[in-house]
Amino acid sequence: MARLWSGAELAGQLGLGLNAGHGLTYENVGPVAALPGLQDLNIGHNIVARAVIVGMEKAVREMISAMKKGQTMNSTEIRQSFLDFFKAKATRSSRRPR
Repeated sequence: MARLWSGAELAGQLGLGLNAGHGLTYENVGPVAALPGLQDLNIGHNIVARAVIVGMEKAVREMISAMKKGQTMNSTEIRQSFLDFFKAKATRSSRRPR
């Protein structure tokens, strides 16, 4: 996350727009949404996949809530959120049959 944050700050200093996407989920979008200077998030795939289960309106509301939660986090909470996400991902991967 530190590399993403540094990159976001550098983009701002250089006058570049900052966009994020590919691989964003309900679990990891919050910290990404908190990046300084972020202009756009591309999260369509995850919302559509969730909408199959809960409906589009609820899926979008849940994603907006996850994004807003990230925007109110402090740097320690953001870092912990990313660590938790990657630990959970590693645990799920290790449980898959090979």
